[in-house]
Amino acid sequence: MMRILGIDPGTRNMGWGLIEVNGGETDVRSSGVFRPKENDRIDKLVEIHRFVLELIDKNKPDIVAVENTFYGKNVQSMIKLGEARSAVILAAALSEVDVTTFAPREIKMALVGNGNATKEQVAFMVKRLLDVPNDCPLDETDALAVAYCWAQRALRVAD
Repeated sequence: MMRILGIDPGTRNMGWGLIEVNGGETDVRSSGVFRPKENDRIDKLVEIHRFVLELIDKNKPDIVAVENTFYGKNVQSMIKLGEARSAVILAAALSEVDVTTFAPREIKMALVGNGNATKEQVAFMVKRLLDVPNDCPLDETDALAVAYCWAQRALRVAD
């Protein structure tokens, strides 16, 4: 059995999802969206870091899978996402949990078979493959997609 914590980093909304892989079965154990309460940039990063430490301590994942940032039109947004991603990776590293990262394109390929898929297409596949409720927010389905991407890679290697 393998427990994978997927994280879709963000400073406003950070999706997270814990899945368990046992043989060929993949089940969602818990998931959600964390919304930092602080307004100050540094305080938000500390809050994100502490939240991820708590998630790891409570759920004992074998691996933390994190979505990489991608270059968009807004450089400031990319910097903020990179900082949030670093807070997540640091929490996992300090907890001595293995960390892996995936490019958004790779995650989309693993779930939809198309690296240019929309967030909605990814959410549709997460809901279908992992039996997630229809009202699940996109940040949450993105995090579950990151975890599922790792699980699919691990299953391919095991074959």
